[in-house]
Amino acid sequence: MEDESFTYSERPTKRVRQACEPCRRKKAKCPGEQPVCSLCARLRQQCLYADERRRPLPESSPRLNVSESRTSHVLVSLLFL
Repeated sequence: MEDESFTYSERPTKRVRQACEPCRRKKAKCPGEQPVCSLCARLRQQCLYADERRRPLPESSPRLNVSESRTSHVLVSLLFL
């Protein structure tokens, strides 16, 4: 049976770039309107958006270096067999 409430003309909702702080705390789907999202307006909450910060890329992992060290050790031991 088909679900008649779904139509093919409906598009999936777009992702919001950043949720406001109250929506983040509640893990609610933030509509993303600025300066005040409709969810905070409806609940009469103060709607605040944190400054957008990019996370720095992690530097090389120590596990990777250990793995490389083990691989090189195995290769050297194989060469001297």
